Amino acid sequence: MRAFLTARADVEILGKIVTKDDISEIESHMGISDNYYAAVLDKKNFMLELITKSGVFAINFSSIKNAERTRINGKYLDKFKEIGIQKKEAEKINCPLVAGAAAFECALDRIIDVGERAIIIGNILKKHKV
Repeated sequence: MRAFLTARADVEILGKIVTKDDISEIESHMGISDNYYAAVLDKKNFMLELITKSGVFAINFSSIKNAERTRINGKYLDKFKEIGIQKKEAEKINCPLVAGAAAFECALDRIIDVGERAIIIGNILKKHKV
């Protein structure tokens, strides 16, 4: 089972405001308590921009094929469509989830700057079990 961040936000791309969904596999993540979850992202990752703008994200646990392809920059493409990942809508936040995956819907609590990376900490609002 692998962990994937998903997020959605309105961003400016090529002079236009568009709503973007993104998915990215993460390697460093952990539950902090029953109510908080943390993940580490490269500060250049487009996902961090989406999470910062929207204030929400989801952690999805799935065995997606071609998972390494989710690590490419999703600013100019739809990775869900490109890789063939089915999505569903979250219940408590404005964010896509990986269909059929266990997931935590999270409200961003804080971002901790750790040099080239950032630790995002989210308050878990809803837990989805498979």
